[in-house]
Amino acid sequence: MRDLFDALIRDGRVGIQRLVTDRHQESVELEFKTKDDGTKGSIGKQDRYYLGKTLSAFANSAGGLLVWGVDAREKNDGDSSSKRF
Repeated sequence: MRDLFDALIRDGRVGIQRLVTDRHQESVELEFKTKDDGTKGSIGKQDRYYLGKTLSAFANSAGGLLVWGVDAREKNDGDSSSKRF
């Protein structure tokens, strides 16, 4: 997971887009989230809820990487980052 984190820091938006293009799967250590309302700059109540829930899950396990800005809601093919960037 550290290698993925380092690559995302190094590559920025291009690295995140690569996750989307490659349809990278969520896992116990990797979670994708997006803002409830992308038109607003502030973090809303629902955003805080999901952020807290994800951070709590990571804190109660071996940790993980949260990529904020990728919508990975399940469609017919399971959770993957192919949904929206």
